Amino acid sequence: MTKTNTNTKNLTPTAVSLTVNDITVTIDSNALSDVLRNLPDIEAYKKFYESLITHPSSRVRASIADKEQLGEEAISILAKDSSVEVLRNLVRNRTAREVLPLDLTIQIIERDVEVADSIACYVEDWSNTMEIAKILKNHPDPQVRLALANNRGTPKTILRQQLKDEDN
Repeated sequence: MTKTNTNTKNLTPTAVSLTVNDITVTIDSNALSDVLRNLPDIEAYKKFYESLITHPSSRVRASIADKEQLGEEAISILAKDSSVEVLRNLVRNRTAREVLPLDLTIQIIERDVEVADSIACYVEDWSNTMEIAKILKNHPDPQVRLALANNRGTPKTILRQQLKDEDN
């Protein structure tokens, strides 16, 4: 059984312990990240995953961002994370693509070219596909615009507009 001790004021875990047959060990953030990657992405672990979204280790938060068993609030918190790796994992997360509001998605697009590129590759999976595609078609980096142009799920009206892009 895994136990997370949290400070209820800011919900930042202070220690994560693993208990097996009444033997308890505290595990460091690298071990925790490894454990998280190997735990199944199922509803039974949702509260555990969500309890770690503000963990001090970006590696742990990045492992959580991969999990589709997250609520909208947890996804919104991760979308504001300072770690680009967390954002990269989050935009590949199907649940996040369905629930992230447009304003947070735009902020993510503006923060990192690789993140914007990943969003362009999955643009059809976002709940606000057309709005995001309109933003990505004007992205300053040609790599992002090319990813959008190469995505068969990009709305046809956007693809027609991209025919005028000299970098595609």
